[in-house]
Amino acid sequence: MIKYRVLLVGAVLALFSACCLADPPIETIQRTKQATAFVTVELADGIAEGSAFCIDASGLFVTNAHVVAGQKPGGLLKLVLHPGESDQVVLPANVVKLDKGKDLAVLQIVHPKNLTPLTLGNSTALVETMPVVAFGYPFGSELALKEGDYPSISVSTGHITSLRKIDGELAAIQLDASLNEGNSGGPVIDSKGEVIAIVEAGIPGSGVNLAIPVSFLRSVVNALNIVFTPPVAKAGHLHDDQDFRIELLAQPGGAKERAVVEITLNSKETGKRTIKTETGDGRIYSAQASLLGDRPTKVPGSITYQITATRAGKIIALEDGEISLEDALPMQKSVALTYEGFDYPPGTPLAGLSGGVGNFAAPWHDFGSGYTDSVVIDGGLKFGNLKTTGNAVMTVSHPQIGHARPFRISPGKIGGCCLSAFSYALLMRSIPAIPAITLSLTTVP
Repeated sequence: MIKYRVLLVGAVLALFSACCLADPPIETIQRTKQATAFVTVELADGIAEGSAFCIDASGLFVTNAHVVAGQKPGGLLKLVLHPGESDQVVLPANVVKLDKGKDLAVLQIVHPKNLTPLTLGNSTALVETMPVVAFGYPFGSELALKEGDYPSISVSTGHITSLRKIDGELAAIQLDASLNEGNSGGPVIDSKGEVIAIVEAGIPGSGVNLAIPVSFLRSVVNALNIVFTPPVAKAGHLHDDQDFRIELLAQPGGAKERAVVEITLNSKETGKRTIKTETGDGRIYSAQASLLGDRPTKVPGSITYQITATRAGKIIALEDGEISLEDALPMQKSVALTYEGFDYPPGTPLAGLSGGVGNFAAPWHDFGSGYTDSVVIDGGLKFGNLKTTGNAVMTVSHPQIGHARPFRISPGKIGGCCLSAFSYALLMRSIPAIPAITLSLTTVP
């Protein structure tokens, strides 16, 4: 008994021009039947059922994301080809791509053999009243003639009744073919036998069914061709070059050829950068680059990326994602220096000092571990106290003296502005006129 069933999705998309309303030839119907599989998914509380179809002889099938999204850990996912026929075969499958936003999933069977892939059409020339044919398994196992058997495939004819758009872009196809719960994920073809839509959902009893345009499927399939694991940024090494490695797989139904692969990184804080990759074999593409580029004034929590592969000026693969930087940032995300002495109250920012005593070369706020910046002190600090709000390593440099030895500082006062911790008092007393001192600070965890 089925405890849970996938909510059906209507099918859509179809055919040729209004002047050509012939039904697809019987050979096309038979081929599409052979390519369409019955799907069963083991859930935590029952079984989900739906439809799927083959898009590549390597064993790739497409269904709705909502059909397989509830699969329990370790639960079985099976595709049944030619159910009810003498050559019926049951094959285990795995989910290799799940796009809940588009409600599409790509499945891979383990040992593909003698599969019948369908050709993907396009949705640019569709018009209302075009005839379409939808394939699938309405009501799932409930239509099996014997308990424990699988149901035979159903073929439903209909027409496109609406092309539903968002901002001028086709978002869903409405059709009047007879579709029900269990048809979800099945193909909708035109008179040429090309897939123009994937059945998604419907309003029970209304005759209104919706299908996903094949253009959505193309974008999901394109992403299948890229294997990429984002680099992991480590604390204290945000500016270091990271290794980017991309594997470009052969397109379903196409030959593997050399392409141009680029990585675009983007965040509000760092802006957009494009990284070009290099390849020796047309399969593995690599590059080395910093995640952040030029030092930003604030570390982003994450960076988005888009990988684009083009061949002969045509985009053949795309992948979008996000690289988190949260694990690379220490608990302390900012360090600031303040000054107290003479007529300046405690906590006065160096940037706010007047009279040529000191000013910021750049702010020291919201720098993560590993960031360095400097303050130029015009005319010397004289005597007073510096105070830091976080952990850092400080160095002092002077055009006549050079660099003092770096030392670690912690939240609190650095006494006497001669900075006795590294004998800066000697420097202050030995040079009567100090034109400029530079304090450099690198944040640390």
